[in-house]
Amino acid sequence: MKLFFVLLFTLFPTRVVAQKVNGTVLDAFTRIPISNVQIITINNTSLTDNFGNFELNHFNAGDKFAVRIMGYETTEIVFNGKIDTILIYLKQTAIVLNEVMIKTVRNYNRIR
Repeated sequence: MKLFFVLLFTLFPTRVVAQKVNGTVLDAFTRIPISNVQIITINNTSLTDNFGNFELNHFNAGDKFAVRIMGYETTEIVFNGKIDTILIYLKQTAIVLNEVMIKTVRNYNRIR
């Protein structure tokens, strides 16, 4: 019976075993860690800690995840399965707002 299972696993290799992936998210210009970055996978969403570190469990080669935070470009990464520690550098984006005009009108007769 043991021989059957040994032959089964050697003749029909399964997909790469799921593994734990660690990573750090840094600013591309200053190289400072960014905290509270969303790491979005198919199964769940997690946040980085105060030092920009995150951990993904049960991740397979070929799986994708997105890295997103306001003020930075969203990055999508495909895990290649070769390394288990990833450094991610996010580029800042400018947020352009429309001009706002504020006008006041006073009724001086009403104040007296």
